[in-house]
Amino acid sequence: MTNIIEIKKLRKVYGDGVEVVALDDVDLTIKEGEVLSIVGPSGSGKSTLLNLIGLLDTPSGGEIWLKGQNITDATPTERARLRNKELGFIFQFHHLLPEFNAIENVMMPLLIAGVDKDEAKERAVALLEEVGGLEDRLHNRPNQLSGGQNQRVAVARALAAHPSIVIGDEPTGNLDSKSSDMIYELLRKLNRQMNQTFILVTHDMTMAEKTDRILRIVDGKIACEMRREGDGFVSTDLCQQD
Repeated sequence: MTNIIEIKKLRKVYGDGVEVVALDDVDLTIKEGEVLSIVGPSGSGKSTLLNLIGLLDTPSGGEIWLKGQNITDATPTERARLRNKELGFIFQFHHLLPEFNAIENVMMPLLIAGVDKDEAKERAVALLEEVGGLEDRLHNRPNQLSGGQNQRVAVARALAAHPSIVIGDEPTGNLDSKSSDMIYELLRKLNRQMNQTFILVTHDMTMAEKTDRILRIVDGKIACEMRREGDGFVSTDLCQQD
């Protein structure tokens, strides 16, 4: 598999007077088609790393490479273009637009990208059917859907523009265990079908242990890395040092 993300000495510092180091010289390579989970205590730097990969924030130092292109110093316009073309986002709270129905919510990133309205609608309906369980809910607004159904709409929206990478920040954190399992199985199915890369921040170790690789971040550093081998995981030397 080829590398889709390469991170070199990535650093993020907040504050002008008293500085807070959120990420401290992180090196990380993510391969195309990989399902990666990032775990760690609150405030460890997980979401900061996700926001930097997702071009929602800018680093204080280091480099971010996407598909062989250095995007560290990309302009705001270029970052917005890359987010719409290459990245899909799933958050803990679905963030659907309440005044629009399921189809319209999924159409939104396509319309922003300039896709014809009829084509966008056709693709949105196909995606909503693909995620399953929404065949009779396509014209419902978010307040007419369950939490699991809303999150399925959010997954469809994240996939609408065929992104190379799907980023999930606690994508099942607001769901019951049954809905959580269904969403994860959906993500894994889409990963296998489309070879899309998934990067998931989660507190749910049951979910993390279903992914291909687990990174544990503590105090802004990668403290442990575990890779799947067969039915289990193998820790790197980094974990033994932690």
